[in-house]
Amino acid sequence: MKLRTGIRQGDVMVVPAAGIPKNATALPPDGNRVVLAHGEVTGHCHAIYGRATMFRADEGGGGVRYLDVPEAGEALKHEEHRTHQIPAGPHIVIQQREYDLMSGVRNVAD
Repeated sequence: MKLRTGIRQGDVMVVPAAGIPKNATALPPDGNRVVLAHGEVTGHCHAIYGRATMFRADEGGGGVRYLDVPEAGEALKHEEHRTHQIPAGPHIVIQQREYDLMSGVRNVAD
């Protein structure tokens, strides 16, 4: 059995998924890229400049983001992190979260 692991780049993690739900909605690209997460501090973003497609599915009241990567795989880029190769297939995109006593749960600012 092959162990399927995720890829982490800063506050974003991409984990292989069994598939993309039928109720998922394709999200439009941001120009010539698919943005997995925007950087709140620097303005940089975690993005794929290729043919991948991002989807959003509302599962159990919370939105889950999926990434469909074509056969050749794609590079996940960020100005402050090393580039990672995302293999072909469906993936779940997870944004790291943190708890702040004043504002509650929020996405980690990268």
